[in-house]
Parts: sequence; structure tokens; C-alpha cells
Amino acid sequence: MYKIDKPNLIEFNNDHFNLYPKVEGIANFLENIHSKEVLKHNNLIALYGEWGSGKSSVVTTVNDKLDKVKFNSFIFEAWKYEKDGNLPFSIFEAILDNIISG
Repeated sequence: MYKIDKPNLIEFNNDHFNLYPKVEGIANFLENIHSKEVLKHNNLIALYGEWGSGKSSVVTTVNDKLDKVKFNSFIFEAWKYEKDGNLPFSIFEAILDNIISG
């Protein structure tokens, strides 16, 4: 039985939707470009896909795999703010909360 609307960590042995290669590819890409000029000019990475396609699980797993010394990342679940009248402020507030909480 699958849990709906709750991201799961994707491992090789529980990958029912063939997402593990994507997770490994994204994590390796991020680890390898960290010191490159790419992140100095493009420091936002987004993942797009249909509802239920596993985006949250992919992002949660990639975030779990990244070196926490190199990356200060957080997950902003925009769908929770779909009726927000000032989304840029909510994103800014989430970034500040992440920095403050360390």
C-alpha cells in the first residue's frame, strides 16, 4: 500500500516507479557542479512534473543525499501556498526561517 501525499525516501530496493536513477543523476549532477560557475549565476533548481509523479519523493531523497556542508537546502512546498496573495514574500519568509533555524 502506498501513502498518498507523503514523500518517501527512494532507495534502490523500494523504487516502484524507476525514480532511483533520476535521484542518483540529480544528486551527482549537483555534487559535481557545486564548485563550478553554474551555481554562482543560477542558484535555483526546480523539478516539474504531473501530480503524483513522485516529485516530492525525488526532491526529499536528493536533499537527503546532498552533503550538508556544501549545500544549505530546504524544500518549499508551493502547493501549500496556492491561495497565497504574496507568494514571493512567503518564499522569502521560508528562506529566512531556514537560515535562522540553521
